[in-house]
Amino acid sequence: MPPLENAGFVLKTWQTYGFFGYCLLMNSDVLVFNRAFRYIPRIRLVTRLAARLDHAITSLKPFRRYGLIVIGMVEKPG
Repeated sequence: MPPLENAGFVLKTWQTYGFFGYCLLMNSDVLVFNRAFRYIPRIRLVTRLAARLDHAITSLKPFRRYGLIVIGMVEKPG
């Protein structure tokens, strides 16, 4: 990541999470209509399956950098 490198940091890890399932199911705090999902029977199972699908997609080499959530770690040497 050039901005981090320009600031003298070294990128140690970079992992993306979330894809389709995140867009549809995980924005209940942002999208008001998603709050209705809590009334759908077995929604927890659907949510877990969607999270697994998202993980499978973002684990594929062409999609590793395209998740909607990024967790990274940098180190500043010295």
